[in-house]
Amino acid sequence: MSKKEFKAESKRLLEMMINSIYSQKEVFLRELLSNSSDAIDKIYYKALTDDSLRFNKESYYIKVTPDKTNRTLTITDTGIGMTQEELESSLGTIARSGSLAFKNENETKDGHTIIGQFGVGFYAAFMVADVVTVISKALGSDEAYKWESTGADGYTIEPCEKETVGTQIILKIDVLKDLLLFYSSTEKKLVTLNEYVSRMPEDQKYIYYASGESYDRIEKLPQAELVADKGYEILYFTEDIDEFAIKMLMTYEEKEFKSVSSSDLGIEAEEEQLNESEEKENKELFDYMKKALAGKVGDVRASKRLKTHPVCLSADGEVTIEMEKILSAMPDNQHVKAEKVLEINVNHDVFASLKDAFENDKEKLDLYTNLLYNQALLIEGLSISDPVEFTNDICKIMI
Repeated sequence: MSKKEFKAESKRLLEMMINSIYSQKEVFLRELLSNSSDAIDKIYYKALTDDSLRFNKESYYIKVTPDKTNRTLTITDTGIGMTQEELESSLGTIARSGSLAFKNENETKDGHTIIGQFGVGFYAAFMVADVVTVISKALGSDEAYKWESTGADGYTIEPCEKETVGTQIILKIDVLKDLLLFYSSTEKKLVTLNEYVSRMPEDQKYIYYASGESYDRIEKLPQAELVADKGYEILYFTEDIDEFAIKMLMTYEEKEFKSVSSSDLGIEAEEEQLNESEEKENKELFDYMKKALAGKVGDVRASKRLKTHPVCLSADGEVTIEMEKILSAMPDNQHVKAEKVLEINVNHDVFASLKDAFENDKEKLDLYTNLLYNQALLIEGLSISDPVEFTNDICKIMI
């Protein structure tokens, strides 16, 4: 099996992408998912003119599978697949785009569209992967083929085994850890992970990060108050792929990464801990609020992180709220949800109003609960389900 060279224009682009290291790091995942969506759309278009094909929407999917142990990320689709010739033409040269050509030939107005060019986004995968493997079996073919490359030096294509029609793209992750740059809350500039760790106090257990749309919005997050108050540096993640990349890294210099929105920040100090009597005293109130928000949050708790803000959302489990937002915006929305927790600042004046309403006016408590929940959603940049109800609730407390 001989290695083939990329076409000249593809090789130049690939070298540029590899050398740009994370300047546009969200591109690779977004474009690979777009490619998979295109492959499924192609079967749909083919079914319009081929009576032997039936397009059952529920039978088609895109699946993203991370493997922390082997450091791989696999994108699987049940789309139309590629032949050996299509692997050669689509992945061997950037100038040709199977999806773009197909789009030009099959424009329709029924909501099914081909997103764009396969090559450009596909090559962006080399910004985060040492090895890229594509295993594909085309619709109507008995043969499957494996395309593999380690970068600009070329690629190989060989027959392989695959039972079902579709494509698997396997990325072997080495994101060049020491070249990754993130904005620092304390340094007010981009820093490396090595620089961050070198400044960590002895009592700091984790590398803390916060995710959001901009540095300014992250700076104002209520969840960051406790970590910042302890004097710990926080890395700001503003790109879609930042948090996913960190999940793949798992650790840096034996230090785990921890979101400031995590339910357990790993910070232990007497002033942040509620004593047992206070927990017991407020349990019935929090249980009532939890019931009122059933299906929206997994729990309502007294916050150990809030200082000046009355309320915030945190997340139990591996899926953070920011990850939920990113996944819900992807072409094949799997409706992955973070396990949200509504945290209440018991030292804020608002909490006194909650306790009074719990004792004397349950209807008012329901109003306050919904207001605080919707406020927490807005702080996170999440949409509220009923804006009209929210504005009416605000008006109720004004009159």
